[in-house]
Amino acid sequence: ENLKSERTSPMRLFYFLLLIFSAVFHVLYKGDLSFVLLGFVVILPFFMLAMLIISALKTKVTAQLEQLSAARGHSAVLKLTVRNNSVFPIVSCVAEVRYKPAVPFETSSVKFFRMSASIGARSEECFALNIKPEHCGTVDVAIVKIRLRDIMGLFSIPVKSQLSGKITSLPVI
Repeated sequence: ENLKSERTSPMRLFYFLLLIFSAVFHVLYKGDLSFVLLGFVVILPFFMLAMLIISALKTKVTAQLEQLSAARGHSAVLKLTVRNNSVFPIVSCVAEVRYKPAVPFETSSVKFFRMSASIGARSEECFALNIKPEHCGTVDVAIVKIRLRDIMGLFSIPVKSQLSGKITSLPVI
């Protein structure tokens, strides 16, 4: 079962209500203040989308498995580095990682991990996920998706990251 992102966030509802309020305010009170308020509320999402697109274009994601093998019960580390080269901060960067044993009859042991962080302008954030194999054999690890979100949660943009690897779990000797 995949982790689903929230489709209707409270901020989307808040923005929709603010848009309705400012439109009603503009109709009832014809003046400069009501026009400026309506214009600001209408234009704000376009600026936020432009900032998010610029940040997504300048974001680089690297991922690596620090160990390709681990003893059963010991951790192997997946390191995910997100570098934001833009002048705009990224409020929410959500990475989803799938971890499953490479055993064909064990479909119930597929696990998903979600990591989230905010990344400042022209900075770098490192995620570290300790993967602890329960059984001997191989474990498939893949990054399912990485999404960047704006401050109000109105827009989200996927970022490409290519990690699909295997960790070999060895018996403890």
